Amino acid sequence: MSGLDMGLNLETVPLRQSYSGYLLGRNGKTLLELVHDIANGRTPTKAMEDGSLVDQLLYGGGNYQELGTCTKRSGPDKGQTFEPEDYATKDAQEQRDAIRAEGRIPVLKSEVSRALEQAASIRDALMRHGIDLYSSGGHTRCLGEEPLSGLVPGIYTQPLVTGDIDGIHCRGTFDLIEVAQDLTWRIIDTKLSERADQEWAEKQAANMGWDCQSGAYIEAAALGLGLDPELFRGYGLAICEKRSKLNMSAVHWLSPMFLKCGKEQWERCKAAWLKALELAHWPGVEDSTIEPPGYYVSRIFDERDDSGADDLSSIGLDTSGLEVE
Repeated sequence: MSGLDMGLNLETVPLRQSYSGYLLGRNGKTLLELVHDIANGRTPTKAMEDGSLVDQLLYGGGNYQELGTCTKRSGPDKGQTFEPEDYATKDAQEQRDAIRAEGRIPVLKSEVSRALEQAASIRDALMRHGIDLYSSGGHTRCLGEEPLSGLVPGIYTQPLVTGDIDGIHCRGTFDLIEVAQDLTWRIIDTKLSERADQEWAEKQAANMGWDCQSGAYIEAAALGLGLDPELFRGYGLAICEKRSKLNMSAVHWLSPMFLKCGKEQWERCKAAWLKALELAHWPGVEDSTIEPPGYYVSRIFDERDDSGADDLSSIGLDTSGLEVE
């Protein structure tokens, strides 16, 4: 998903699962920290870059750059050039940082090879569900260039959607939307994860907010792309095991109950965002008079002598003569 221009147009919410986690209170971010993250984009991590690379190879993007040859800077083979296999050398690190500074993803040849295999594995998993990314007919590449509306039958990869949802301007990029000839439609979100089995997918969907993301995407597709919500017929997670040499992938479809949970979570996200805009701070985080917890009071005043004074003799203090209210 795209980040937000600091404008500060805070009414725009990027449809990104990590931001929904902030709004639902899972990530412990303050409102100012969330605003900063949205304005400047998340700090790239290796996992994020790996996933983005697979997405681009799968859907036709090109926002990545392979490292060039490196040069030994010291030792007996100083000046010798070599193909980098990791980022251990200073030259490779400098190339990586320069590529990131341009807003592109730095990659090694080995990483491209692995990502190509993972993308092929996801493509095969999609094929089992009737989604052919490379068929000659009906494939429309979007790649987030311009917002679309009124989609005709076809397969749309990474379409950009913008629109107002309950007074909030939302912006995001889907991975894949398939519109059938009868105008029924379904959404696919691709993931790289530790595992791709059903048990793991269920836990990850709940813990990582994948269901909440489904709630946002489904509503955004209807309002921003003009798709009929009555014709919605599925939200799938195409997951590839990122560390598996077998490149095992599967498509898991969110059940009606998971979709219902996602819709409820998305409604809570919108309410929290509107409240934060109104108050300029997190809902429930405001000035107040605080009271000591009951367990703390009982711990402090748990021992009194017959006069009602605290018995602090164990720490060498005499409280006789002190009045206790």
